[in-house]
Amino acid sequence: MHSAGFFSVDLTDWPLNGYYSALLMTDSGLQAYTPLLMHLLIATTLAGALTAASVLVGWRRPSRAKQLPYECGMEP
Repeated sequence: MHSAGFFSVDLTDWPLNGYYSALLMTDSGLQAYTPLLMHLLIATTLAGALTAASVLVGWRRPSRAKQLPYECGMEP
């Protein structure tokens, strides 16, 4: 059987590392959103780069049939 002292661990006694702090907010509240902002910046940059590469490298073969509007059930 286990002794009662083994399970009586107070979690508030654990040391805090650099990510978690005892303070509720730091001087800059935006510091907590830095990973999210970096993720959004990288995602936006990657999406823009892939779109630009597609426009620059992609094939362009317009034809008269491709330029016509699509009409369902009607021959153009």
